Amino acid sequence: MQGPLSRTLVQRLGLLAGRAADIEALDFYTAFTCEGPGGEWLVSRTGYTGEHGYELYLPAADMPAVWEELLAKGADLGVAPIGLAARDTLRFEVCYCLYGHELTEDISPLEAGIGWAVKMKK
Repeated sequence: MQGPLSRTLVQRLGLLAGRAADIEALDFYTAFTCEGPGGEWLVSRTGYTGEHGYELYLPAADMPAVWEELLAKGADLGVAPIGLAARDTLRFEVCYCLYGHELTEDISPLEAGIGWAVKMKK
């Protein structure tokens, strides 16, 4: 889930409703685990859009019910599924490269405009 209301949506999920403090405390690129119906879940404060966001890693058996719950509990927030093209538009705005597209074996980080991420004196 990505966007300015993603925290609100995550906090509405039944399993995570009692974990508001854990969700509030998550810094970017951090995570916590909890036990779901089908096994362990990982809730991370990550994303690939440059927006505030969360990712849920959970057993495949839990996913259909969680998907429906996300759409239902986020309806008043305007939650809707988007595709990779929408994600790509957002990542372009913040200059996030995707391997296989802007970075390949033939396109170096310098050519892709992210030379700042390469340590030249190693």
